[in-house]
Amino acid sequence: MKVSPLKSMYPAGVKTALLAGCEVPTCYTTVEHEYDVLRNKVGIIDGVGYAMLKVSGDAASFLDRLVTKDICFLNSGKVCECLFLNEDAAVLGIAYIMNNEDEFFVLVPPENAEAVTAWIGAQPQDGVTVKDVSGELSMLFLEGELSWKIVKELFSFPVETLPLRDMTTLDYAGEKLMMLRIGRSGEYGYCFIASDEALVKLVKDCRERYAEELCLDFCGTEALETCMLEISQPVLTEGAAADGNVFELNQQWFVQFEKEEYVGHDRLMELFAEPKERLSVGFSCAEVSALADGTPITLFGEEVGKVLRCKNNPAVGGVLGTALLKAEVAVSGIELTAEGHELKTLSSPFVRPHSWDSQMD
Repeated sequence: MKVSPLKSMYPAGVKTALLAGCEVPTCYTTVEHEYDVLRNKVGIIDGVGYAMLKVSGDAASFLDRLVTKDICFLNSGKVCECLFLNEDAAVLGIAYIMNNEDEFFVLVPPENAEAVTAWIGAQPQDGVTVKDVSGELSMLFLEGELSWKIVKELFSFPVETLPLRDMTTLDYAGEKLMMLRIGRSGEYGYCFIASDEALVKLVKDCRERYAEELCLDFCGTEALETCMLEISQPVLTEGAAADGNVFELNQQWFVQFEKEEYVGHDRLMELFAEPKERLSVGFSCAEVSALADGTPITLFGEEVGKVLRCKNNPAVGGVLGTALLKAEVAVSGIELTAEGHELKTLSSPFVRPHSWDSQMD
């Protein structure tokens, strides 16, 4: 089991979940506090549990056959976010793929790490080397409305010059550190990949300098997923594909439609052409603090769908979730019922991240 190099810095009482053979922190303090940190200041998100695969040789052609976006034309220093599908177009997982000149990195969140790693390993690999580098490198994220400030000041880096889904290399702690402008909360986000020692020093330096000024704190997956739900960023837990296909669940923004050859493409296009009987839509409910996944949803007493995913949300003062509904009622602005409670459907984003309206200065 890989142990996070940051574990010694966790506060007492941290809650964890076993994912991808690692103890992944779910909550360090309270979800409400960590949510506030991510939305308003800067959170440290431990990347333990992420699959980190380095693919070399004919890496571009190899990966291009497996994912829903163009890899062959991904320039050096660029990152794309895409899906891995099986032959039936069921989603195996989400990944960030980065072109690092002579090699590619595949970064997969903990909830999909094992499935995607196994799928890649099962593919013919003539002329390609796939290496798990999680024993050599670790990763963490700094996310939040003010995370750019740390990058600008700590590294003396012109942060405004780094576009979304770009990567650069920094000299830090006597070694090279990769910094990717990616994240999952919807706020400004930066991913760092380096040795355990370099990441420990990075966190110590950040906490010493910014713990008070920026309320810098550790944030777990519960708070992160609360933010992700607000912007329809999916968390593809095991069995999620059984709820619906890519189009029913509004995941088509991970697909490059002009791309014609990859595993699952033909079946995916068949699904695209078929009439959509069910679609997902967001909803809020101020009357409850939780609704179980799968809870039936009704309209005028008729069952029209079910709750897909639901979380208590500080911004709405109740729950925020997604529902899978009959297509004819899967629209925003209508009132539905679940367990006697009134739901109101919403358009995405359900809550607007602060970074979308703020500037780096």
